Amino acid sequence: MNEWTYFQCQLEVNEPVIYRIEAGVRSGQKIQLDDVSLVDRECYQEHFQLKNFTNWFAENPSSAFVYSPILKASTGHTYQVNDLKNFWINIGLNTFKINIFAFEV
Repeated sequence: MNEWTYFQCQLEVNEPVIYRIEAGVRSGQKIQLDDVSLVDRECYQEHFQLKNFTNWFAENPSSAFVYSPILKASTGHTYQVNDLKNFWINIGLNTFKINIFAFEV
């Protein structure tokens, strides 16, 4: 099994963050995405073109461990989510953490 590649989605970077993954990605390699704020969810919509990402998490928290969306990067690479771990959300503080394990398809 390939070693996990860690990638943190951050909106403040000037260049689309997906390019940092692209250089080291091999076919079938698993990618770990760690989203740590509500605002950061926008980068999944923008860079992976996953429609209604925010609405899905708001409406389906219990499904987070079984849902397998296809993430299409702006580079043309496509990733499928393999597993979701450590999902939690605090509505009052507007914070959540989710680890997404994906592989290129």
